[in-house]
Amino acid sequence: MLKQRETIEKTLPKISSTPTQNIMKHKTRISKLLQGTLLVKGTIALGIVSSALIGTQQAGAASASWNVDADGSWGTGSNWNPAAAPGATTGNNSADVATFGVSLGAVRTVTVDANRNVAGITFSNTSAFGYTLSGGSLLLSNGGVIQGLAAGGAHNDQISTSVTIQGNAGTAAFTNNATSGSNRIIFNNTVTGVSTAGNTTTLTLNGSNMFANSVGGAITNGAGGGKLAVIKDGTGLWRLQGHNTFTGGVTLNAGKLGFTNTNSGGFGEAFGTGTLTINGGTLEAANPTGSITFNNAIIVNANFAVQDATSPANAWDKTFSGTMDLGGTTRTITANLTPGANPSRFIFSGVISNGGLIKAGADSLTLGGANTYTGNTTVTAGTLVLAAGSQTSFDIGASGTNNKILGTSGGSEGINLNGNFAFNLGGAGTGLGDSWNIVDMVNFTPTYGGTFGVVGFTDIGGNVWQKVNGGTTYQFSQATGVLSVVPEPATWALLAVGLTVVVTLRRRLDS
Repeated sequence: MLKQRETIEKTLPKISSTPTQNIMKHKTRISKLLQGTLLVKGTIALGIVSSALIGTQQAGAASASWNVDADGSWGTGSNWNPAAAPGATTGNNSADVATFGVSLGAVRTVTVDANRNVAGITFSNTSAFGYTLSGGSLLLSNGGVIQGLAAGGAHNDQISTSVTIQGNAGTAAFTNNATSGSNRIIFNNTVTGVSTAGNTTTLTLNGSNMFANSVGGAITNGAGGGKLAVIKDGTGLWRLQGHNTFTGGVTLNAGKLGFTNTNSGGFGEAFGTGTLTINGGTLEAANPTGSITFNNAIIVNANFAVQDATSPANAWDKTFSGTMDLGGTTRTITANLTPGANPSRFIFSGVISNGGLIKAGADSLTLGGANTYTGNTTVTAGTLVLAAGSQTSFDIGASGTNNKILGTSGGSEGINLNGNFAFNLGGAGTGLGDSWNIVDMVNFTPTYGGTFGVVGFTDIGGNVWQKVNGGTTYQFSQATGVLSVVPEPATWALLAVGLTVVVTLRRRLDS
C-alpha cells in the first residue's frame, strides 16, 4: 500500500490545488492509476487520491450538538452528538456549527480549548438554566453567527471566552430571537477582528429579543491594523458595556442600542471612537451609576428616540458632546425617560447643523451647543430645554420669512429658554414695521431664564433686546416673541420734539 501511495503522489506532482480542476483535468491519469491491483482496494486508493487532490483543506469534524447535562470540555468528542467536537483548532474557515440545546438541570460550563474555530454557535435550550462558555478562545469564521433561537428558555447564555472574527474585512453577527422575556446572551470577554489596514471588520447585533443582551468585554479593532465597526439591526435590545476602543463607528438601524457609563479619560467608551450614525431606533441608558459624556460625532439619517432603561438611582446626565448633522431635513427626537425620584437628562451639547428639529415624547430634552441649524424647532410634547450657553440660530429674510420655535395646538409642551438667540440679519427686511414671529406664543408660553440673551443685541430693559444694523433698528421682545423693525432712537427723539412743538403751538393759538 505504501508503494501505491508513492506511485500516486509521484504521478500527481503538478496537479492544481483546486479539487474540481484536478478531477476534470487529470481524470484519465487517475483512471489508469486505479486500474489493476489498485481497483481491488478502491476505497483506500480513492482516499489517497482525494487527500492528494484536496491538499491543505482544513481538517474538522462536523456540526454537532452538546448532548450531556453536565460541565465538560469542548474538545471531548463524547460530549457531542455525533461524537466529535465541532470545529477545529487549526485554520480559520471551519463551516461547523455547535448547538447547545440540551435542557439543563443547572447552569453548565463548557471549557473551550485554544483557537477553537467554528462557523457558528446556536443556543436553543428551553430550560431555566443556561450555558457558560469559558477559557480558551473562539475564532469565528468569516460570516459566522452566534445566536439564540426563539424557543430559548428564561436564562442567560454567557460567552466568557474571547471571540475573534476571522477574515480580512470579515463579518459576523450576534443574534438573539428568543421570545422569552428573561432570556439573554452575554459576551463577557473581548471581541475583535483581524482586518488589515484599509479594511474593516463588521459585527452586527441582531434579533428581536428585548432582555438586555450585551457585549461587556472590550470591542477592539484587532492587531492587523484595520478597523472594526458595529451595526445594530433588528427590533431587539443589545447593550455595549465594555471599555471599547474600536474606531470603525456604530450604526443604529433599528431596535434599542443600550450603553452604560464605562469611561476612560472622562469620556464614554460604549461607541468606541468613531462616528455614531443613526438610521432609526432608540438609544437607551442602561443601569447607570453616574453621569457620562460621549464625544462621538453623530450623523442623523432618520428619526430616533432616547430613553432610560429603568428609573435611575441618581440624577445623572447623558451628554453627547460631538457634532450632530441632521442630514439636511427635519428630524424628530423622542424623549422617553424614566424620571422617578431622580430625573436625569439627555443632553446634546455639540453643534447641531443642517436641518430642523422636532422634540417629541413626554420627557425633557436638553440642547447645549452653539447650534447652526436654521430649520424650525418644534415641540410637540414634553419640554425642550435650551441650556445656558447654548445658541439657537434664526435666518431672517423679508418680513415674516424666518425659521421659528413652534408648539402644537392643544398640547402641554413647554420650552425653557436659558441660552442665546442668534439672528442672521444679512438678508433681513429693513422697512419700518417689518416683523418676524420667532417664538410661538399661541400654543405655549416659553420660560425665559436669567441667562437668556440675544447675540449682538443690547438689553434695553423691559425684556426687550435691541440692535442697530446698517442703519436699521431691530428689537426682539420676550413678551411677544416678535422681532421687528422700529424707528431709530434719533427718529423717536425728533418725533418727540415735533410733538412738543405742535402741542405748544396749539396752546398758544387756543389762548
